[in-house]
Amino acid sequence: PLNGSCTIVNTKNTATQVVEILRSNFENGQSGGWSVGANVAVKSGVAIGQYALNLIDGGAVSERGISTAGYSGGSVTMSLAADGLQNKDSCRAEYSTNGGGSWSLVLAVGDGSDDRTFDAATVTPPAASNNANFRLRYALIANGKGDYCYGDEIVVRGTPMSGTITADRLTAEKTQPDSLL
Repeated sequence: PLNGSCTIVNTKNTATQVVEILRSNFENGQSGGWSVGANVAVKSGVAIGQYALNLIDGGAVSERGISTAGYSGGSVTMSLAADGLQNKDSCRAEYSTNGGGSWSLVLAVGDGSDDRTFDAATVTPPAASNNANFRLRYALIANGKGDYCYGDEIVVRGTPMSGTITADRLTAEKTQPDSLL
């Protein structure tokens, strides 16, 4: 018989992991908390999947609040497409860090780029971290009818601040007397 011992050591491997705080892709045909109304609806047609948020005619806006409280390093990815824009018309994807008091640009599409093809952009605003007043919106800035803006595949990510995600790791170490080596 071997004359040795076995020592089992339980260690914790701590790591931070970026997680999705919000994903809106409208694939269930519902708005998922985005504001809808006479000129805003979730429809099939121009979409990354089957459904997208549709803004029709100038002045249409859809927005949604998302708390990032408890998360740091927040990033926002928004996708949009447009059709029928003219002159200085634009379709905008924006964020607000002060509850909608002011808006900052994620991505914009204007006349000449309004080919119903989705573009995406990601921003990492410092004030998006740990913010209960964070908001997102799509806005159709146009002066007439026949203008269309499509929003889809919105993702907000962050790293949990309170507590780290841990994984237990089991390490076994076999020790033997030098005479047996």
